[in-house]
Formats: sequence, structure tokens, C-alpha cells
Amino acid sequence: MYTLDELTLRCLAETSFAKYGPHIAVSFVDEPPLTYNDLKRAVVATAHALKKRGVKQGDRVAILGENSPQWGIAYLAVVSMGAVVVPILPDFHKSEVHHIIRNSGAKVLFVASKLVHKVEEKRLGDLKLLVGLDPIERRDLPYKVENLSKLIDEQARETTL
Repeated sequence: MYTLDELTLRCLAETSFAKYGPHIAVSFVDEPPLTYNDLKRAVVATAHALKKRGVKQGDRVAILGENSPQWGIAYLAVVSMGAVVVPILPDFHKSEVHHIIRNSGAKVLFVASKLVHKVEEKRLGDLKLLVGLDPIERRDLPYKVENLSKLIDEQARETTL
């Protein structure tokens, strides 16, 4: 019989990281695959970066993007730190996206660059930070914008010092 802690996504991820470390975990067309070890590093780095930006257990973090390894990294990072994921389907209308963000209390939104036009409005509830699942080059958005790959790289540099 399993305990409740053994049945969480966090436990499943940690078990998979330990058991399958050097094996390919995820891949995307025209991108190098990520091993479970790579995935673990990215998830841990993303969770640390979110903590440094004030996200804590119980906070809501929204994700607006299509299926990708980056979507999975964001999801696992959020749940691993005890925060709550608010997944938003990419084909929702802009007004539905606004409604979900406002009413969820999300502080951070992971968003794909091709969907960022759905969050151009100011004052979307508690939203303070957009994290691009891929690079967001726009500078005219009403929120602080960072990119997931840069957060991961930044955290990796800090832990090697």
C-alpha cells in the first residue's frame, strides 16, 4: 500500500528522475531531446527562480501554451514547490483568458510567444510576471517579462558558483 505522499506528481517525477536519469524523457521536433537528468535540472532551476520571484506554496501560476517540453518543465516546477497550476487552453478567446487569470489569482503566467497577444491588457488581477515558454521579444507589454531558458541558465550559473 502506498502513502499519500507516494502518490503525488512530485514523487512520481522524483522517482522517474532517479530511475531513468540518462534516458530521454521528452523531445520536440528540431530540438535536442532532454534526458530525465536534464529535465530535473530544468524543473529544479525553474522552481528556484519562481521562489526568488516571490512565488510560494499555495500561490497560483498560470500556463498558456501548447504542448512542449517547456510546458512540462513549467508544470512540474510549479507543482514541485507546492504552488497551484492554472492551465489555460491555447484556443481560448482573449476574454476567457483574462477571466481565468483574474479569477484564479495567478501571480505569474508562463506563456508561449505566439499567444502573448492574449494578455496585453493591464490589470489582469494579481498578475505581475510573464515568463516566456519561448523567447518573447516584445517590450510593450504591461508586465515584467522574462524567458524560461534564461531563468534556467541564470539558476544553473548561481548553483555552480
